[in-house]
Amino acid sequence: AVVSTQSTGRCNIKSYKSFELIECLAKSACGELLRLCCIYRSCTAKLSNMKDFCQDFDAYLDNMVHLPGKPIIAGDFNIHVEDPHDPDADKFVTIIAKYDLVQHVDFATHQAGGTLDLILTRGNSLDKLVLSDVTVDESWTLSDHAFLNFSCDFALSKDSSRIKVKSRKIKDIDIQAFKNDIRTSSICNQSLYKDCNVAMQIYNSELHRILDDHAPEIEFSVNPDQSDWIDTRCQEARRRRRKAERVFK
Repeated sequence: AVVSTQSTGRCNIKSYKSFELIECLAKSACGELLRLCCIYRSCTAKLSNMKDFCQDFDAYLDNMVHLPGKPIIAGDFNIHVEDPHDPDADKFVTIIAKYDLVQHVDFATHQAGGTLDLILTRGNSLDKLVLSDVTVDESWTLSDHAFLNFSCDFALSKDSSRIKVKSRKIKDIDIQAFKNDIRTSSICNQSLYKDCNVAMQIYNSELHRILDDHAPEIEFSVNPDQSDWIDTRCQEARRRRRKAERVFK
């Protein structure tokens, strides 16, 4: 995707002792958000031991996964994820699996070997990004780490990313006025009910008319990948649940 400087901003985020972090939020022309997270973890144990890093990174992900924007987490983690027998790698893989993160780098990224530089994205359908052409190039600096390249499907077209839907603002209905209109409608006039078919027709037509008066159908555009049920209350409940899980463990 081509992202202009006007649609990209650096986020104010909590700092962690065991790793450095920069986070930016990019917005495409169609309003889609991309959360870019760049991480550096020192290979020096005094600066970042694995226990502290696991606790900090878990806490960071616990908050980040509920924020808007499809995340791409990339950087120098200094963990040998290519080694299935490495205990540090095993702890790290367990954490990213917990948050449904997919790791995309499967080749050496250091001059001495080892997959130390990683790219992580969400695996679920709502936040999933399709990454392609993940390659490694020689660093342009004096670093002994390689330079990673990749492409992602960050949509730019408005037409392809948003769809038209119709809905009603049910929450804005004045309940008392709605009840009064039902009481004074033909629904409550039983003399009109000649048979079940007529009664059903009156019931449906009158309720539809009253609903149109109080909450007329409106058309608006939405992101087709947007969740219909995850709101701020749900996000807060998930945060409290994860916090309770950590205390329980």
